[in-house]
Amino acid sequence: MTTTADDAARTKIERNHQAFAEAVERARVHLERGELAMAAVLAGVASNLATWMHPGLFASGQLERVAREIARAAAGGPHDAPRRRGTDVARVLHVFSRTLSVGGHTRMVWRWMGLDDRRSHSVVVTRQGRQDVPRELVAMAESTGGSVTVLDRAHGDVLARAGALHDLATQVDVVILHIDPEDIVPIVAFGDRSGLPPILYLNHADHLFWLGVGVADLVVNLRRSGHALSPARRGVTEDRNAFLPIALGERRRQVSREEAKRRLGIPPETVLLATVARAVKFEYESGTGDSYVDAVTPVVEELEQVRLIVVGPVQEGGFRRAHEATGGRITALGERLDNELLYQAVDLYLDSYPQMSPTSLLEAGSYGTPLLALCPQLDVAPILSGDAPGIDEGLLRARSVEEFRAHLKAFVLDAPGVSSSGRGPAPTSSGSTSVTVGECSSRPCTGQHWRQRRSRMSRRSGMRHTSPRPTRSSRWAARPMSMPTICSPSTCGCCPAALGSVRGSDCGAAASGRP
Repeated sequence: MTTTADDAARTKIERNHQAFAEAVERARVHLERGELAMAAVLAGVASNLATWMHPGLFASGQLERVAREIARAAAGGPHDAPRRRGTDVARVLHVFSRTLSVGGHTRMVWRWMGLDDRRSHSVVVTRQGRQDVPRELVAMAESTGGSVTVLDRAHGDVLARAGALHDLATQVDVVILHIDPEDIVPIVAFGDRSGLPPILYLNHADHLFWLGVGVADLVVNLRRSGHALSPARRGVTEDRNAFLPIALGERRRQVSREEAKRRLGIPPETVLLATVARAVKFEYESGTGDSYVDAVTPVVEELEQVRLIVVGPVQEGGFRRAHEATGGRITALGERLDNELLYQAVDLYLDSYPQMSPTSLLEAGSYGTPLLALCPQLDVAPILSGDAPGIDEGLLRARSVEEFRAHLKAFVLDAPGVSSSGRGPAPTSSGSTSVTVGECSSRPCTGQHWRQRRSRMSRRSGMRHTSPRPTRSSRWAARPMSMPTICSPSTCGCCPAALGSVRGSDCGAAASGRP
């Protein structure tokens, strides 16, 4: 019997689910033995498996319950109600698994603080390791009267970190989780709700399995596709499913496109393409047989006045071969902290693939730059394609490599003065083109517009606080969570056969409610 790609994808999902189920069971066994620290570690292992070897689930009620029981057993004594809530929110606690100088996630949070500087913002990091917390994040938190605490530098044990995090959370008015999908520490910390304020989960990894559905009072989605997927595949009820644009901050062009090119040492007649994303976003197998480099290299080879600069990956493997094939006109620079001049120089911005980078799309588009993305899964799995307020109307999405190359070539040839040979006078500083490319508007992500949306989200969460600390007169009663449902490639639009080899991005279904 012939094995199809659909069969192979189904087998992979089922194999991953079996490994995940076994990991959850190991955590449960150690929990029953009273070995709480080991149970917590194994729960984290199970979550890690589900995040990076997708088991056909976006959430797991079973694993959330194990984490909650670990928390309640570790807390000991009576398990009290969450804090009674008032109307004022003055102290915000942002919880990270790790903070990074590169990538859009950490940058978004310090921009959030800058747009919301009437409140005090503090940061807690559960596992920063040896890396320094970015100085911009530290400075922004301290400028609001907040502080930064790195738990793994003072508390080595998972339970000790969770206990310290729980204690810190009781001192603020709202907690916002910006954590990695598999981080068990906050889930254990907040599994016992005694004295806790409202907890918001920022759904920045909306294309992956993650822990936290059971502890979040509100799930805050940054993309429309993530907002739609949360109730459908994670069991998040509509009253707990919120939406907030990515915080971008105020952005204004400082130099013309021509001047930015001059400062970068790029001739003005060059049609400059760029992509900015962490290297990991280029590394996954796409399942379609084409990589980012495969898609773009033939066009750059053909059109001599085109140059592509990619920030994030290093000049190795496919990028090295593309560099050589194009005579150095495709260049991977590795990670860079400041890309604003490049954003202002680029004529056409290309999204990363197969992993999208919505923050970089917004940053590039905020300067009026046209945006192009390769989105072969758009019709069956929009969660794998770039979308967000500010870029929804401005991003041209190609559904195939052939369509992507056609749009790219048409843009280059339509750039003023560029002939079919790729030679000619410089394009205008506006980067105008007759190719049908919309215009990005960063307005929803900046200034008063973002603050208004943040205020509406805050009202949705019921973010209120009272002081002094709450009385211990009531117990928190858990609500049941429904059992997860595994999807299959033949029945789930998010798991077509074409995605069978996407490590970390093939997706699944789960229906779970909050305890």
